[in-house]
Amino acid sequence: IDQAMKEGGGNFAAHKWRGIILNKHSEFQGTKATIQNSFIVREHWLKAVELNGKDPTSHALLGEWCFNVAGLSGWTRSLASALFASPPTASFHEALASFLHAEAIQPGFWLKNQLMIAKCYIEVGQRDNAAQWLSSLLQGEAKSEEDREVQREGGVLLKKISA
Repeated sequence: IDQAMKEGGGNFAAHKWRGIILNKHSEFQGTKATIQNSFIVREHWLKAVELNGKDPTSHALLGEWCFNVAGLSGWTRSLASALFASPPTASFHEALASFLHAEAIQPGFWLKNQLMIAKCYIEVGQRDNAAQWLSSLLQGEAKSEEDREVQREGGVLLKKISA
């Protein structure tokens, strides 16, 4: 990744993976590091999307960033405001747009993307749309333990919003 970045940074995959690694590394360092690095992570994922707009994973990662920022607790927002003149901002609508774009590029490429679409729809008050996406992901083929966990979570969420 470092070599690809040194060679001009024109490799979308290098930006995507730099963002993934920095994001995961920040999680181990705590809330302050996560907030500080969030701007850099976002820039790498934006660059990955710019360099290869047809990569659904880059769009989904950007959607996750937006979703997580939109869902920050009041305490975390206060900390971010203390650390930065302009803390990171995003909305559930922005997250939804990124997830839907990823799905339009390659439908069904990642069951977690469908779960995140449903979660966004719940956050913006569109439970019927959320239920449709949850039903779809429950019918998808689980190819990994992550997929099985996503389907379990999706099943619980569907029951919760249908009650």
